[in-house]
Order: sequence, then C-alpha cells, then structure tokens
Amino acid sequence: MNKNIKDNFAVIGLGNPGRKYMPTRHNCGQISVNKFIKNNDQVYKKWKNILLADFALNNQKVFCMQSQEFLNVSGHSYYQLIKEKKITNKNIIVIADDIDIDVGRLIIQNSKSSGGNNGMKSLLRYLSPEPIIKIRIGIGRPIINGKPSYDQKIVSDWVLGKPEPKELIVLKETTEQAALAIETIINYSIEEAMNQFNKIIPG
Repeated sequence: MNKNIKDNFAVIGLGNPGRKYMPTRHNCGQISVNKFIKNNDQVYKKWKNILLADFALNNQKVFCMQSQEFLNVSGHSYYQLIKEKKITNKNIIVIADDIDIDVGRLIIQNSKSSGGNNGMKSLLRYLSPEPIIKIRIGIGRPIINGKPSYDQKIVSDWVLGKPEPKELIVLKETTEQAALAIETIINYSIEEAMNQFNKIIPG
C-alpha cells in the first residue's frame, strides 16, 4: 500500500443486479454509491463477482462495491474483498433502503443490526460483531386503506417497485445527499456526517 495512504474503506451500496432492478426502491443504496463514484470521476471494473471502483480520496483508499449476485446472498461477494484488503468494521460503509424510515429521511449510524434488510443480514453473517457504518435511506411503507402495510407480499412488491414521480423527486435528492455523506465520512468522520445529514430532506 502507498505509504501516503492512511486506511482502506469499503463502500457498499446494497441492491439487486441488472437494469430491471436499478430504478426500484430496493436499489437506493446502489444508486447512492453510483452517484458517489460519478462525483469522483470513477468507473466500475469487474473483480470476481462484484463491480469495483477503487481510488484514493483524501489519503484514504476507497473500494466501492456492487455485487452481481442478488441482495439476499450478496454478503460473501463483498466479504472476499473486505478480507483481502483487511478492511476493519469501523471503515465499512453500507448504504441501504429502509422501509421503516419515512421517504426523504436519511439516518447515519454505527450499528450491529441488519434492521431487517436481507442484504445487510447476508453481509453481517461474514463480519466480526463490531459495528459498521450504516447509511439508511427511507423509502417508507406502502399505505393500504390509510394504514402502513406489513403484509409480506405487499411489502415485497413495494420495495421492488419503482417510485411514483413525486416520490422519485424526493429520493433523487436523498440519494444525492447520501453520496455526499459517504464523502464526508471518509474525509472527516461519521460524527460530522451525522450532524450534517441526519435530518428530513425537503421534498
């Protein structure tokens, strides 16, 4: 490793592979990381069964990853590189959608919990028990007869569905903020990112 590089960071945007799934609510994490990569004039290349963009940022080496496997079994794909590069949990940033957070809200935290996200469960299965950095993007629950739905089929169709036009405007801004939050964490600290971005995004 270059002696000027201080540390390695893993940046993981959870989601399903392929064009069919990219515009869905469940792929907000991947969309955010794609924007972060574009902001830094980087592109993906193939590495084993992930897409990888690796570059230096503020004397840190950043490894942005997108699995080519479906979300609920993607953990080992990411772990292969995390293990090879000896990236510790405190430098793992995972961005994911969260159905229990209102649309437009961004929550950054150190956490050991999957929050019910199957992609997060798959990754945490391979990691040590220390907290990782999570950026949770609110997509809200589907509303049926004026009430939030917990029906498994309805919820599945919701997360794998495309946002409505008004919702899309809010999520576009939220994913842009998430991309900036990634950079803030790497350049400064998670505390700085939490102070800036843990708030309601105007829509």
